[in-house]
Amino acid sequence: MTDWQITKKTLNERCLFLFESGQWHDCEFIVGMESNQQVLIVSPQVLTVSPQVLTVSFQVLTVSPQVLTVAPQVLTVSFQVLLMSPQVLTVSPWLLTVSLQVFQAHRLVLTMASPVFEAMLFGGMAEKAPIKVLDVSPEAFRSLMLYIYSDQINLQSFDQACEICYAAKKYMLPHLVEHCTKFLWKDLEPHNVCRAYEFAKLFEEPVLMEKCMKIITQQTAKVIATSAIEDVEHASLIAILEQDYLNITSELDIFNVLVRWSRKECQRRPLEVNAVNQRMVLGDALYRVRYLTMNATTFANGPAVSGLLSPEESLAIVMNILTPGKWPLPDHLDGSTLPRGACPPAPAAAADSQLPGGSRRLCARPILGEPHQLIRCQEEASLTLSVDRPVHTLGIMVPSQVTDIPTDWLPSQSLRNTPGANLNYGQNGYMELLYAYVADSDNQRLTYTHFTSRVNYNDLVEILFNRPVLMQPGRVYRIGLVLNKLGWYPMGVSTTQVHASGVTFSFGIGKPGDNVKNGLVRKIVFSTDGVPDL
Repeated sequence: MTDWQITKKTLNERCLFLFESGQWHDCEFIVGMESNQQVLIVSPQVLTVSPQVLTVSFQVLTVSPQVLTVAPQVLTVSFQVLLMSPQVLTVSPWLLTVSLQVFQAHRLVLTMASPVFEAMLFGGMAEKAPIKVLDVSPEAFRSLMLYIYSDQINLQSFDQACEICYAAKKYMLPHLVEHCTKFLWKDLEPHNVCRAYEFAKLFEEPVLMEKCMKIITQQTAKVIATSAIEDVEHASLIAILEQDYLNITSELDIFNVLVRWSRKECQRRPLEVNAVNQRMVLGDALYRVRYLTMNATTFANGPAVSGLLSPEESLAIVMNILTPGKWPLPDHLDGSTLPRGACPPAPAAAADSQLPGGSRRLCARPILGEPHQLIRCQEEASLTLSVDRPVHTLGIMVPSQVTDIPTDWLPSQSLRNTPGANLNYGQNGYMELLYAYVADSDNQRLTYTHFTSRVNYNDLVEILFNRPVLMQPGRVYRIGLVLNKLGWYPMGVSTTQVHASGVTFSFGIGKPGDNVKNGLVRKIVFSTDGVPDL
């Protein structure tokens, strides 16, 4: 017998062989659904048996819910099971017992790839027995292992990418997460963009969220024509309804989406599908519809007879359509008369050109310096703020990296090898790379920008958003920064209020966790041109 090492030319080939064969393994993972699920079968028939795969064909009479969901009639099933351990399958004349899939692995390899595996396998609470992984499918876990052992990743579908990305997030494999999100980015279509938005929101991928919402707003008619819109979470429905621009012909299209969604939601709960329950599950979403943009006939033949609105609400709406402002409109109803399709979003251009006169003002925060801090890649800084009068927020100014670093600090080799590391302080500056955004109190992104440019050390850098944000008094906003260049940045603390050009800015509002490294936001670039007077 030939020694297997002789046939493997590369490290990837050798690692892949160890994973596939399980040779020298020192840890095991039990992956999949709960163990020992039982399926009652008739006429079990073993078709083929090989050292690695057992193929079984049988008919299902009854089934445990976590194994397979079938209709009452008999179903013929054929499948293959990888024999990762001796007791994967036990076949008797009437009963098939399916156990979890077992993966044999090597602690050193896993620990080199993931700090989570390091804690699980070598930390103070390291697990000795086989480790159960009950929230990841065997297929996704296998893809995760293949990536760790051989750098191989073969993404074929949207669902597969979501599953693998979940596992990669769980075990802190950022490069695999990046592979998955890039695949999702390229695969975005009207039929899956809502699921992608919720996935991005769940795993805090703001760039993917922005991309998804852009598709939803630009291809709204196609998105709402799919059944996927009926399966979104209530919060996602609200996020769509909060958009000022949607590519629709009439607000009635949006109302009809709410009718479809509420029917489906009643079935999911489960509740009887009727107007009372539909109104209940819709909640605030029902009041985000811009009813006043419809004509009286459209409203009377649609929302007014749907049963979702009360008689008082319907009367107030139709009277305001016929005689605007002559009839009191309940506060909880949307009073906008501007159709969503009438004002497409401003293109990503210089922020000044989008404002009358292009007048720029600065709110400079007085900073009390603190020791410089080493910022690693993908670290986030954030600052909450409110204003006492409406302003257009155009951008921010942030400090660049500093050169007066602690004299006793020596970067480790691992830091020098970190992607994005910038530890050679030359006269020509460095390439700054960051992502900045503004979010509202519900954490919905209102605007953002990706900044990539060569900047000088020990300087202030102006970051302009893709489009201005109209900040209203009495509301809390959050400015976020995601820094992607390893280096030293100047820290500091500031006062909680600053007066600039007749506007009072209040900072550091809300939860402490919403204000992290907020001294990095040194100035707010804003304008009061074109804003409504109080």
